[in-house]
Amino acid sequence: MEIVLAIAFLILIIVLAQHNRPLKSVEVQPIVIESPPEAIKPIAVELPKIGRPKDERPIDDLFDSAWLSGTRTYSGLIEYVRATTGTGTSKTRVKKWKVDRGLINE
Repeated sequence: MEIVLAIAFLILIIVLAQHNRPLKSVEVQPIVIESPPEAIKPIAVELPKIGRPKDERPIDDLFDSAWLSGTRTYSGLIEYVRATTGTGTSKTRVKKWKVDRGLINE
């Protein structure tokens, strides 16, 4: 048993001695690429527009409700949407709705 403990102690000393040894310094050389390889080509990615509703029907429904309640102006329709949803909409969106409903000519 004493021999096993002595061997384990020696192994521990060797491992600790190797662990505490200072590392060799390595000189780092920069890599300079003069032109990108032919295989790497830039790609175009179209990102979705943030904030634009994917389904515009809920806004159309709000415009319909506002119109039926007597709101006729662009600013009135925009304020109705803002009061109902907490977010506004644009005059362009109101115009699109009015054109779709046949209220104005494009």
